[in-house]
Amino acid sequence: MVVASDLMEKDFLKIEKDSVLSQTIGKMVSSKKPVALVFDNDVLAGLISIKIIARKTISNPAETKIGSLAETMPLLEETTPLEEIADLLFSSDSRVLPVVKNKFVIGVVSLVSVAKQIASMPAIKKIPLSRVIKNAVILNETDSVGKALALMREKNALSAAVVDKNSKLVGVVSLEEIVKKFLLFPKEKYHASKSSTGSTSGAINPEKDSMASTLVRNEMSENFVSIGPNDTVLKAATLMASGNASEIIAEENSMVLGIVSAKSILPLLQVLKPGKNIQIAKMPVVDEIDKAEILGFIDKVYDKISRFVPEEFSLHVHFKTHEKGGARKKHVVHLKLLMPKKTIVSKAFDWKLLTAVKDAANILERETIAFAKRK
Repeated sequence: MVVASDLMEKDFLKIEKDSVLSQTIGKMVSSKKPVALVFDNDVLAGLISIKIIARKTISNPAETKIGSLAETMPLLEETTPLEEIADLLFSSDSRVLPVVKNKFVIGVVSLVSVAKQIASMPAIKKIPLSRVIKNAVILNETDSVGKALALMREKNALSAAVVDKNSKLVGVVSLEEIVKKFLLFPKEKYHASKSSTGSTSGAINPEKDSMASTLVRNEMSENFVSIGPNDTVLKAATLMASGNASEIIAEENSMVLGIVSAKSILPLLQVLKPGKNIQIAKMPVVDEIDKAEILGFIDKVYDKISRFVPEEFSLHVHFKTHEKGGARKKHVVHLKLLMPKKTIVSKAFDWKLLTAVKDAANILERETIAFAKRK
């Protein structure tokens, strides 16, 4: 069984909570680590990342203390199993998780390393890329950097594909570069212009450049890694690991198919789980990431119930969707737990499918536990 100590990296970026943001981003850039752990002396105080910084409103990076921006994250032990690590990474939106021993951080486990470990498993490594491709943020080369940042914030993305007027992929713009050039140094914007050879050169132009007026074609990189539709999940994870990136553009003949993220690989662990008596009917059509999250949650509900119900049982999940005009849909979820001498049912509804599933599951769990205690 693979555990945290097998995947742990001891080389991680450590930042004191009283450090200012401009110093921190400098260390992130020089170390090529977009995530850092924040400490108060030797005590872990949180985590800071490029994605976290991009969500914040920062007026003065030279005076903003990192401690005010850091966010909490789950902690691992050396013996935490791979499956639990994958679940924590999927739900926490963090690219690294600290490994703690005797209250001290001894290393970190990265999202990319976990994705590669999962993708290397015999039952998974040949899975076609189509299983993990999700919609990419796509920009026209004449869009502004401001629009790029807004879309990446909205879609929780680290990068965006840039296409020309014929919808051909011509480059990739990264959240990290936008944060570094436009948010952290607001008085000195970087203006890039292409040479005839396609390379870029830059000069400081404090007067003219801003996110609203700078085009993404002037900030995109033409040197990016992409992957084709006939490649495997293992190849995608290997490319991510070698390039220290958690997202890769999927394309065919310069047409954008989507994006493959390390996070989208994590739910593939479900392939390895033994069969369980779960019956699902009329599940609405959702994207692969949302589907994996819903199925993973149902699987956890089954496991939790098995702790209280020693005899054989089956879990039935029935979905029903009501359209109420426009694009909004109300989702109704029915759960039924069938045991030899007892049937327990629950029902919940919500505009968000996962919320309805969770609400119905909470009701079912409470009634099942109450039933088990009465026996």
